[in-house]
Parts: sequence; C-alpha cells; structure tokens
Amino acid sequence: MPSRLYPGNFYVLPQSPQQLKQLSMVAGFDKYFQIARCFRDEDQRGDRQPEFTQLDMELSFVRQEDVRAVNEKLLIELTKAMAPHKTIQSMPFPVMTWREAMAKYGSDKPDIRFDMPIVDVSEAVKDSDFKVFSAAVQNGGIVNALRVEGAADWPRSEIDKFEELAKTHGAKGLAYFVYKEDEIKSPIAKFLNEAIIQKITELTGAKAGDIVFLEPTPL
Repeated sequence: MPSRLYPGNFYVLPQSPQQLKQLSMVAGFDKYFQIARCFRDEDQRGDRQPEFTQLDMELSFVRQEDVRAVNEKLLIELTKAMAPHKTIQSMPFPVMTWREAMAKYGSDKPDIRFDMPIVDVSEAVKDSDFKVFSAAVQNGGIVNALRVEGAADWPRSEIDKFEELAKTHGAKGLAYFVYKEDEIKSPIAKFLNEAIIQKITELTGAKAGDIVFLEPTPL
C-alpha cells in the first residue's frame, strides 16, 4: 500500500485479518477476536496517537444487545486483568439511547463521571411572565437547566465567562439562580413567582451553595 504521508514509500500488510475472520465464520465459530497493533497513516491530531492497540471482533447472527453484552464482559475482564488498580464506575454498564444522552448531557458521548444532567424545566416556566422563557416554550422550544454544585460564591465575572462561552455555542444568553443560605438571587427573579422558582428548585435538586443556569432553546 502506498503511504499517503510519505510519498514514494510503501507499507505491507503481513496478512489480511478480514480473510481470517471470514474463514473462522465459515468454519462455524460464532465469535472471533483479534488484538492487533495498528499504525495510523494519517495526519496527527492533539487527541490521536500514531499507534494503538485495536481489539477487532466479528460475531455471527447477533443482535444489538448481544454485541453490547460481549463488549461489556470483555472490557470488564480485561480491565481486571490488565489494570486491577482501575475502578470500574458501574457494573453492568449504563445504557441509554442517543436521544436520552443528548437530552440529559447534550452529547452522544457523555462523561458520566461528572453527574451534571441537563433538566427540562419547560413545563415549570411555560406560563411565566418572563417572555424569553414562555415564548420559547409556546413556540415549540424548551427551557433547560443545569445545576452547578458549590458555585454560589463565584464572582459575577466568572458567571459572565460562562455566559460568553454559551453564546459561542449558539445561546443568546444564560439566566441563573444563585442559592445562598438564606435567599435565592437572580436577575430574573422578579419575573417568576415563588411557585415557579420552587418548581425549578425541585426539578434540579438545587440547594444552598449551588447555581442553576437556565437557557431557552427555540424550535
């Protein structure tokens, strides 16, 4: 095979893994595993290394659940054998749909070590006097909330940084509630009655010392 990065040079595959897998399947094996050392013939990136170890597998007559079960068992056993000092967060592995992951974490590959789920508070604010929220919901959008534990002492400049960050990702701004020991502070508190604020508090699980950020997402 010609090397794309090194013109005039070539590399050779000593064998064809795909052919070996196909022969194994034809021979009657229901599973085939291969651990191969791989080298990348492509441009480097900050999150990519030039070589890595790949676990390749082929399974016959399986469903989605079967593939998950095999991989889960394999990863658990490999971790225990090769890295016993590592802690597996939960067994069995959590399973969620793409829609659930996007709704709860805003990503299809969430890092669930940090339990900061997004909470839909649309129902709580749909009839509020804060038109930014109520109009978004009435037009088919949603209002999401994110609780940040222990952030109530953040200076306003720190909160402003997060608002600017949100804007770079398409948000028009961020509303927020700061939960102090004896009160809840917010620039939009005057537009929301006590019942609405209480409902948001219940939905997010906010407590003294936390900040809850809220953002309307139009349809």
